Parts: sequence; C-alpha cells; structure tokens
Amino acid sequence: MRHTPGPWTTRHTDELNAAIHADEYGVIADVNLCRDDGTANARLIAAAPDLLAALEALLTKLSAKLPALQYHDCKSEYEAARAAIRTATEELMEEITL
Repeated sequence: MRHTPGPWTTRHTDELNAAIHADEYGVIADVNLCRDDGTANARLIAAAPDLLAALEALLTKLSAKLPALQYHDCKSEYEAARAAIRTATEELMEEITL
C-alpha cells in the first residue's frame, strides 16, 4: 500500500500543534510543537512524499548507469537510500546485479 498522495502541507491548528494536511484527504497527522524541534519535525513530515519521490527517481537513474559508475565509491550511500525507501514503503526496489 502506498502513502496518502502529496503534496502535504503544514497548518498550525493552535499555538502548540500543527496538522499535516493532504489536499484531497484532509489531516493525516498531528505534530506537537511544544518541543524546540516541533516545527522542523512538521516540515520534514510534510516534505516526506516529495523526498521519497526524489529519492526513488534518483536511484532509478543511478541504477541505469551502474556499473558504469564506480558503485564502490557510493555503495554505502546507495544501500542507505534503498533501506530508507524500504522503511518508507515496505517495498523492495528491483535488485541490481553487478
């Protein structure tokens, strides 16, 4: 199952809380702003669909260029990106055989 489609925006509901809002779906999450990092957390959550899409697109393009690129130079970053996508989607991107 995929996440609620973006874009997601942050809307303050009061002085202490913000809602993450998806245009066609309404509120999808609430964030406590009492913490010093509350506003930053809300912005990061709201950016999640765009971040995921950008990371998936980047890995798709990078995968098409492997092994022409020096995979060993960015292997840990590449694997970390794949792990982040798995965490967000519980889906595995197509495995690459090098």
